Amino acid sequence: MDEQSVRTTVEAHAQAVVDPMDLEHVQSDFIEDLHPQIPAIASLLPQPVTSAHVDSVHFEDDHAIAHITYTGDSGSLTIRTLWEDRGAGQAQIVEGAPAPAER
Repeated sequence: MDEQSVRTTVEAHAQAVVDPMDLEHVQSDFIEDLHPQIPAIASLLPQPVTSAHVDSVHFEDDHAIAHITYTGDSGSLTIRTLWEDRGAGQAQIVEGAPAPAER
């Protein structure tokens, strides 16, 4: 995976989540198997999402791990996403969950 291309994809994904959400873009960033989970993941985010910030993107083996903080009226939440290139023409999210709280 090309690091710059993945970073650009992660940044575009984060901005697509900001209200009003670009659901088509967001959905295309997830592998098809995760599409049914998108509403559950979205329900964890502060509503409405007023900003998104890519905190980090680092690469391990054949995947990238990105931490994205979403902020809204009710607070903020950092989501840890795992991105892989599975032949869709760009890296896609294969796993996503709230990031563990830092101590």
